Amino acid sequence: MITNRPYIIFDFGNVLLDIDYRLTFKALSKLCDRDWRESGIPPHILQWMRDLETGKMRTETFLWHFQFHFNANLNPRDIIKAWNALLIKIPKSRFKFLQELKKTYKLALLSNTNQVHLDWVYRHLRKEHDLEPEEFESCFDKVYYSHNLGLRKPEQEIYFKVQKELNVDASHIIFIDDMIDNIEAAKKCGWYGIHHDPKNDIEMHLETYIQSWRDQKVNE
Repeated sequence: MITNRPYIIFDFGNVLLDIDYRLTFKALSKLCDRDWRESGIPPHILQWMRDLETGKMRTETFLWHFQFHFNANLNPRDIIKAWNALLIKIPKSRFKFLQELKKTYKLALLSNTNQVHLDWVYRHLRKEHDLEPEEFESCFDKVYYSHNLGLRKPEQEIYFKVQKELNVDASHIIFIDDMIDNIEAAKKCGWYGIHHDPKNDIEMHLETYIQSWRDQKVNE
């Protein structure tokens, strides 16, 4: 009989926050006057993004890189707008969903993000939902952002760090993410990882995810 309830750890983008990476790639291509539709974003730019997400690069430096490498006259606000283009919305129903869920389970948020994106999220919460950031984050017992931790998924160290801080056994963690690499890394740390298809509504599928964890525990 299962007596311990799982600790549910959510990814943010494409799980709770609706996003579309293609919008940022398209906006950056237009802004930098480059056609990245076939080859994708160049590796050195992806590295800037990773450095921003781990707090190794300041926002000002990130913006300067685009000016230095592409056009010195680029307006920083236009760069930020293109960088934020992938961010769409947090549906209002997600807040009640999380609040109700927290009555039964421990919840955490684990996101690869950066201060620029987070500032957009905070503005979105205030403008569209009349919510302060603290009100949203209170839906979780713990909130982890990569740029604050200095680590990002799928680095295994981030999973070990979060698990240690949560003080929970790995076998009682349900981790939900839209990226296969992040899920596979979590599984190697003993977490129960579930790949979430962004086309599916998390509110409609969570019970199925929890039941799949329970089924696995019964069969162990």
